[in-house]
Amino acid sequence: MSGVKAFIRSVRTREEAHAAISAAYAHAKQLIADGQRVRVQVGPDDDLMSARQRRFLHGPVLTQIAEQAWVGGRQYAMPIWKEHYRAKLLGSAWETVTLPGQEPKPFEVRRSTEDLSTRDYSDYIDLVIADAVTEHGVEFHFREGEREATRWPHQSTHRQKEHAPC
Repeated sequence: MSGVKAFIRSVRTREEAHAAISAAYAHAKQLIADGQRVRVQVGPDDDLMSARQRRFLHGPVLTQIAEQAWVGGRQYAMPIWKEHYRAKLLGSAWETVTLPGQEPKPFEVRRSTEDLSTRDYSDYIDLVIADAVTEHGVEFHFREGEREATRWPHQSTHRQKEHAPC
């Protein structure tokens, strides 16, 4: 089995849909060339958990890092911390791309949190928090249950199942 991961994108606009379909087609061609079967699936993206996770990461987590962390005698804005952790924890991948009229060549493509499953996103948030605490001395203050509401598996749902009457 190849080490190629699934290609998953959530989109909101026609332009984003077109770009995602084009990228998916290129990804599917590579899988087929590697002798693999490909499944294409399109449907509504109703994953509220990942939306909650994004709000939590971009709001309370990265904002508190930007407010508290100092590096080399200066502070950095939230978008800088977002890119810092994306590069540090997700890195990038190399993909072979064929541009019109050119030979195939490798391009470095940044990995995005949009490519993460809800479980991986939860782990990513934990890694960001742990790094900010240990490397930058950030002391996080979240509302009660705020982190647990975005953790995998969803804690409140898990508790309801445990205590449900038989």
